[in-house]
Amino acid sequence: MVPRGFRRFSSRRSSGRRQGNAYEDDGISLNSQFGKKTLNRMNAHLAAFEDKQRGGPREPSAREVKRWEKIMAKKSERTLTPEYLAQPIFRPNSAALLHFGDKSMVDYEDKVPVGVFPGAIHVVSTAEEELQHRAALESMRVVGIDCETKPSLFRNYASSPIALVQLASHDTALLYRVRWIDPNLTFPGLQHVLANKDTIKVGHGCAFDFKSLRECRVASHVVNTVDTLPVATKIGCLKPNLRALGMIWQHLQISKAMQTSNWEAPLLTNDQVEYAATDAWLARQGLMQFAPSRPYLTAVHYTDSRQGDDNVMGSSNDEIVAQLLEVAQLEQHRL
Repeated sequence: MVPRGFRRFSSRRSSGRRQGNAYEDDGISLNSQFGKKTLNRMNAHLAAFEDKQRGGPREPSAREVKRWEKIMAKKSERTLTPEYLAQPIFRPNSAALLHFGDKSMVDYEDKVPVGVFPGAIHVVSTAEEELQHRAALESMRVVGIDCETKPSLFRNYASSPIALVQLASHDTALLYRVRWIDPNLTFPGLQHVLANKDTIKVGHGCAFDFKSLRECRVASHVVNTVDTLPVATKIGCLKPNLRALGMIWQHLQISKAMQTSNWEAPLLTNDQVEYAATDAWLARQGLMQFAPSRPYLTAVHYTDSRQGDDNVMGSSNDEIVAQLLEVAQLEQHRL
């Protein structure tokens, strides 16, 4: 029984069929406002997909950049609150705690001086410029390594390709602008160092960087790499980021303000150059002299996956430790 004033749903549908569908008109077409908006959205999605296929990031809008800046400002404020700084930085009964004692970031923040890489820094944009530093490259036995990209502000953006590759020994840093002149340009010296099993490459949280070096075709082989991030965790660091490790082990503070800067800018600033060199150098210096970290040092090869040997183990722990100690003694002797 249907109440007075109401009709069954099926009767309304029947009425619609008798009267003709209201949506079947010329108002909804490619030339209509709705059709044009739909077509624009489809074109935008298609362009984004093509950018992702090419490996290039979409450019964020001014509104999105402003939102990103607010997020980074809040993150910076959060890491400087008294509650955050008072948190312990070493796990109980860990090797780091036994060596340094019960510490928090209060013991280091604003008490450790800001420092930069102490050696010569060279920016390399062409193979001809690299040739000038070939002797320094071939003499490197232990190098700190890091990579920088133009920051992608949000996850739905395609990942930016590597823009800068940093190599640092104890006294020389080379910063490679691998996409500045030509994205397809190769650097034989850089490829030689990365593929040389006699040169240990030390990075901090670098597994993604090493894989990206191959994906961006900077190098097809990156061998004998050591990642100090898991090492820092295993010896008891509760805040194993590179900035904290620099303050603890090197009594040196680096600013992360440049981390999210534009590494594809026409000209890198002095602050960018110093930050990039220091970041790679700190990865090399951070845990090398700390004896409890040595049992956890392992080397990994990142090679061409098409050959079926992706991410294979490199030199043994004993070989790595022996080479690190030998290089450390030589550098100490030079000082």
